[in-house]
Amino acid sequence: MNASTSRTPIRAKPSTLVSRAASSIPPASQTFEPALKSVLSQRLRNVFIYSAACCWAPAFFWNTWSRGGFSLWSLLSLSTIALSVAYWVLAAVPATLLKKVYLSATPAASVSPAKTFKAALARRSTYVALISYLASSITLAVLNIILAYVYDGGADPREGPRLLPFVKSRKHPYYLNGRFIFVMLSQLACASAYMLRHIMRDRFVIRWPAVRQYLSADEELPVSRFDPTRLALSVTALTVFSVATSAAVFGLTRILVLPIILRIPVLRLAFKPFAMHFLRGPWTFSLPMRHLGLVLRCFALGVSTIATWEVAESLFEACISEPISVAPASADPIETLISGTGSSSTYFQYFAYMELRDLVWEDSQAASARRAALFADQKHNPSLWATLCRTSLVQLGKDYQHFLRRGAPAPDAPAPAPAPVPPKKPDTTPATPLIRQPIFKAAPIPPVRSVIESLASDGMITQAVASTAEIGVAHVPELFRSVAAVAPASVKESTDVVVAEVKEVGGWIENYNPVQVVKRVEAEVEGAVREHCPPQVTAVMETVKEWWEKDRLGKAAEECLPNRELDVLIIQVLAHLTCVSLEEDRYGVVQRDIPRILEAFMAFYAAVEEYQSELSAKCEAPNEEEGEKLTPEEREIRAEVVLAKDAVRPINDAFKEGLARIVRTFGDKLQAFRFPPRIARLLQGFVDYNARSL
Repeated sequence: MNASTSRTPIRAKPSTLVSRAASSIPPASQTFEPALKSVLSQRLRNVFIYSAACCWAPAFFWNTWSRGGFSLWSLLSLSTIALSVAYWVLAAVPATLLKKVYLSATPAASVSPAKTFKAALARRSTYVALISYLASSITLAVLNIILAYVYDGGADPREGPRLLPFVKSRKHPYYLNGRFIFVMLSQLACASAYMLRHIMRDRFVIRWPAVRQYLSADEELPVSRFDPTRLALSVTALTVFSVATSAAVFGLTRILVLPIILRIPVLRLAFKPFAMHFLRGPWTFSLPMRHLGLVLRCFALGVSTIATWEVAESLFEACISEPISVAPASADPIETLISGTGSSSTYFQYFAYMELRDLVWEDSQAASARRAALFADQKHNPSLWATLCRTSLVQLGKDYQHFLRRGAPAPDAPAPAPAPVPPKKPDTTPATPLIRQPIFKAAPIPPVRSVIESLASDGMITQAVASTAEIGVAHVPELFRSVAAVAPASVKESTDVVVAEVKEVGGWIENYNPVQVVKRVEAEVEGAVREHCPPQVTAVMETVKEWWEKDRLGKAAEECLPNRELDVLIIQVLAHLTCVSLEEDRYGVVQRDIPRILEAFMAFYAAVEEYQSELSAKCEAPNEEEGEKLTPEEREIRAEVVLAKDAVRPINDAFKEGLARIVRTFGDKLQAFRFPPRIARLLQGFVDYNARSL
């Protein structure tokens, strides 16, 4: 029996049971973001197509202008198509690519025009955009001049476009053409004004459409789309301002700047061959009427340039803010969307929460099955609900802390304390004395060597002479001893001179720092204006300066809640899933997170209510009689308070609606949860209010 057993090999029994560890949710960069980017790339192609179609309008206009009349053949002629392609390449494509590259979902911190402008100057995107717009405007101006000479090049130079850089004069061939300078100046003014408007409106930031509340879920809110009326008004106003500014700059340069420059000997030699003729001729104020056709050409060129930029950017803004649906194309929609909520980009998070909200809001059997699968998920570690809840509460917590700081940046983390030095252990090794003397008997020194060592630099004879010299110096009178201090004093004086020169150079660098120079120039100009200008001009300048530097309450509220649209979606998703979990969560997975959700909601809601109370204290709501007696300053403050409350209202309403629905759904079952005293007191107010309403 033993022999048989030893010859039989031992083998484990086969089994179909396999230990599979729960997989984690894939990151957003592998599931949600690629699908979203695919849809966005398709929309970008549509933007290029639509903007190219819109470029046909300025091309047809300029082709008709150059031909001197309307023609049906000009609608689809080769020249019109070529000119529309040129407008698309030189104006529409750069504007669209700028929006795509520097797109941001979080607005910059700016509560006044001065701070907005200063923050824009600190960003690289501002300079890239300005250079792009300037280059686009100049190339379109050159294209317009070429087109004018293509159709009118054979005419008399005195009657033609007269838009070349230099005037046609044999006697003065290098005189600059004022008409050419005015065209270029107007285009540069259009680009600068458009960029300034771009900065003030923060056009690189996405403007999300209004988020609908739960009670009106069946009603679709209008999405911000292309508005031709608003676009036409803004383009016309901006072009009028640009052409008027360029005319004023041209006139002031001809009246004030050039006469001063041409009186300076060195500058006169440089400018005389090019600009001497500007001092002669008719009065500056009569030039616009004498060259009315040129002014109209510059106005039309500015309208076509700014309109092309504005149309391209408006189309891009309308397309990138529309809702995107990527769940139907994925194998597991809920997993894909929850993965997208953890994206590092706020832009991608917004679309993930928006589509997730629409999925969980559906009132159907399929939606109920999806929610039940979300609550009962065991395939992932952590589960889908745990990941969604944690990601959402972390995002709300970040925005809550940002709101408590009133938009200020987070303080730097404190430096870690140095690690304590461990005490040295006492050395238990027995100490052995070290003998620092030769242990062997020294050999006798020969007499010759003894004499040589005594005559050396450190020998006995040298030491005796040195000690004798020191004793002699001690008996020298003070009058002769002061001569020995001349050399050290001279060294000290030279050192003081070097230090003084270094301080002088440092002071010069500080005084001529560009920032300090600009501040001194501003102070001197302001002082000169107050001294020499009339009081009316000074009052206007003070008003403009106050408007430029004054903080806006509405902007401050937006700065406190930069991600308020995303927060509203998070509140709606968590509130709805918490309510439906009472019936659809079979394992009670959501119950352990309900206290954390309610605590986060109540803390954030209380902070928002406190902020609204602060806003109300700034301007009490008057009745009709008192409202008519308000001063302009009080009316302005009241308008600012209204704007600030409008910025905070969406997230405040979302908290109210979400908390009220949770309280109505759970009712007395909330007594089973434990809350901090402050949260429990605030939550009790909601419970009492709903009890009275019932």
